[in-house]
Amino acid sequence: MVDIPYTHPQNQLLTLLPARSRRRLFAELESVSLPKDYRIACRGQTLDDVYFLNSGIISVQVPSAKSDTFAVGMIGYEGLAPWALTDPTACSAFDMVMHLPGDGFRMKLSNFLSAVEEDSVVADVVRRFSLAFQIQMAYAAQSNAVDMIDVRLARWLLMCRDRVWHNEIKVTHENLGQILALRRPSITTAFHSLEEKHLVHASRGIVTIRDRRALKDFAQQSYGAPEREYFSLFNDYLVGEGERFSSEYQPSTFRRSARKGDVGGA
Repeated sequence: MVDIPYTHPQNQLLTLLPARSRRRLFAELESVSLPKDYRIACRGQTLDDVYFLNSGIISVQVPSAKSDTFAVGMIGYEGLAPWALTDPTACSAFDMVMHLPGDGFRMKLSNFLSAVEEDSVVADVVRRFSLAFQIQMAYAAQSNAVDMIDVRLARWLLMCRDRVWHNEIKVTHENLGQILALRRPSITTAFHSLEEKHLVHASRGIVTIRDRRALKDFAQQSYGAPEREYFSLFNDYLVGEGERFSSEYQPSTFRRSARKGDVGGA
């Protein structure tokens, strides 16, 4: 059991749960440090645990002919991994690796599946996130198929920024090449394009977003739709007295709003 108050998780899904459901889960959760390259799941292997991130980013990957792996999605503190859980004997279809280090909570898969079966609110939250992540992957596929490399890079940086809560992202060109299945010269050229527009600044191992709004405008339709769908799916958990949460994906605001009370009931 975790040694922090169950009423103050940072993971967004845990925050959305009513106190009774959170108490049930926190009785089984343990705090874990998640270093870079820590493997959450391995493709073709059975799953033992479920993870709720408080910080850091999981890269969801598949094999690629152009590189060892290719990222098809990312999960941060807004979700859980693995996200589609029905059978304790099932094997993972993806590699899930900590791309940016962080921390979170871990729970035995068998215990989590019992909680999902016995608590309809937990089951509903998991179902909604699973759908939200499927939408994210669909838009990632569209972007990878039709967008220019600099637009794909802008989209990826915006998604990371949403999950790290600040404008500095620790990543190398080599890492990005592996994630986006691109050669390093292509990544360098894309960064030059964004830097010439004063959207980002890339130094050794760190990318700084200089103008998020302008970067978002540059990304155009490649960014924003999955984020709005996420809020649409979870909006009724955040409805107060005549108040609906904004569709703009702003993690710190989401976290504050969810903690005004036991949203979702007790």
